Amino acid sequence: MLYTDAVGQVQPGGRIVFAAGDYDQGILVSKSISLVGRCSSMVTLSGVREGVFVPTILEVQGYVEASVSDLTISGPGFGLFAHSGAQTSISRVSFKMTHTGGIAAYGLGTTVEASEVWVSDTKLDAEGSYGRGIEAGGGATLSVSRSRVSDNHTSGIVAFSDAMVTVSEVWVSGTKLNAAGLSGRGIDAVTGASLSVSRTLISHNDSGGILGSGSGTTLTASEVWVSDTKQVAYGPLSVGIVAHDGASVSVSGSRVSDNHSYGVLSIGSGAALTLSEVWVSGTKLNAEGLDGRGIVAQEGASLSVSGSRVSDNHTLGLAAHDSGTTVEASDVWISGTQLDVDGLYGFGITLNGGASVSLSGSKVSDNHSSGIAAFDSGTTVAASEVWVSGTKLNAEGVSGFGVVAQDGAIFSLSGSRLSDNHLSGVFAIGEGTMVTTSEVWVSDTRPDADGFFGFGMEAASDAILSVSGSYLSDNHTVAVAFFESGGSVTESLLESTKFGGNLLGDGLMATGSVVTVTGVISRDNARAGVLFDKSDGELSKSLITQNAIGLANQGLPGAEISDDNVIEGNDQDRIDDGDLEVPDEAMSLPSLPGSG
Repeated sequence: MLYTDAVGQVQPGGRIVFAAGDYDQGILVSKSISLVGRCSSMVTLSGVREGVFVPTILEVQGYVEASVSDLTISGPGFGLFAHSGAQTSISRVSFKMTHTGGIAAYGLGTTVEASEVWVSDTKLDAEGSYGRGIEAGGGATLSVSRSRVSDNHTSGIVAFSDAMVTVSEVWVSGTKLNAAGLSGRGIDAVTGASLSVSRTLISHNDSGGILGSGSGTTLTASEVWVSDTKQVAYGPLSVGIVAHDGASVSVSGSRVSDNHSYGVLSIGSGAALTLSEVWVSGTKLNAEGLDGRGIVAQEGASLSVSGSRVSDNHTLGLAAHDSGTTVEASDVWISGTQLDVDGLYGFGITLNGGASVSLSGSKVSDNHSSGIAAFDSGTTVAASEVWVSGTKLNAEGVSGFGVVAQDGAIFSLSGSRLSDNHLSGVFAIGEGTMVTTSEVWVSDTRPDADGFFGFGMEAASDAILSVSGSYLSDNHTVAVAFFESGGSVTESLLESTKFGGNLLGDGLMATGSVVTVTGVISRDNARAGVLFDKSDGELSKSLITQNAIGLANQGLPGAEISDDNVIEGNDQDRIDDGDLEVPDEAMSLPSLPGSG
């Protein structure tokens, strides 16, 4: 009797046990039975029959309960296709070199539970598409656990069209591009599906590790490791984890490492990505020597990051681009961002184009060019309890700023520490740019490669800088500088400014600016405590002492000096109508990758 006849004759609740061998006829299961092999290394189902949807090796159809275990499914058809309300359990089964797909669950009421399975080397269909490892769609439910999914095409595991998929303790690797050179991702959730993945490794896939895409799509990942996504030939983008086009993606307790182009990306209006206790590291430059970015949100997406680490990526550690894009980051450490191929970038945090970022309780250290950089009108940053340190010069020996805001960006910084950066701890430049600092300590800012600059804070070219309740110590050239700009310094301590390469060493310097100074202590600076050069403004209620020069007020229009200041104990307390030197060389400004 043929085994297909046995399938037809076995009663519901019965089972068919396969002896060792290769079975070359396709099987349709339309009753509640079990198919059991002697061992997956000894029993192979390889026959193909024309199924309801595609040519199939094993099809489970209708409102039945079927069990498949201890065998191999391999042949020129779809491996196992369950649909129309079928309930199917699969255990200790190997799917090898099937065509179009390995395992599928499709339709409302259909469920598949797979454990200890290995789905590998699924081939493309005749049109060069699909070749997926495991898939669920049309409202079906699928779970896969303690399994291996390797070397398939298009997607290792995919949930679509309102399906619900759970993945636990699975290794998904080596997913290849389709014939059009597209896809090649480890795990996909699209078009309104819901997917949960835990304790899973996703590695060495061609173009992406995890993707959530489409309005209504939800993807939750915990204790996963996404690594070594390859650099594909068809384009520059290769990403560890993506939230796209309205999808909601949440990742916790996970590792994202050694991918290409982007470690994590949230892109498109409505896309929402939440990262908690995630470490994103080692993202590599693409084939063109670009990107290698850690975490990016753009095109109106939202991003929330907490309790996380971003380290040793390239170009940008954490970035937000475009109007409508929002980022909330707390308890995050961003460090060691490496230079791009041109040696210019390597920023810790960057935002531009009207993006909005809230940053708190975080550390930004040992990056290049800028610790935090904000560009463009409409871009806003609110940072509190942040430590920005050790920002390095770029390959040209310039930049290395702690915080920089330019071209109309608005930046608020409070309760924070900036130390051991280069050129300027805080730098505001350009019309419309506004930087407000409160209770900030800026120290040990270093000069550039030629020994110049090293300012604590600076405003230039019509920017506005407001400093209150802050401490600036052991910087070079000037603690707080205003160049053709405006602002205020109140209730702050400026001390121990060292000589720069041009032998300047002032507590506060304003040239061609309008500045209000109130309740400031400026002491122990190498040259002047306060210098107004061709500037307007006011100095009141301040103590200026133990400097080489206390106060210099030179050039027109001249600042108003009130009688309630204490200017004493300096080598020379006051110089009026003097000619003290001011810097005449502009700093080299950072630019945004791709913006020129």
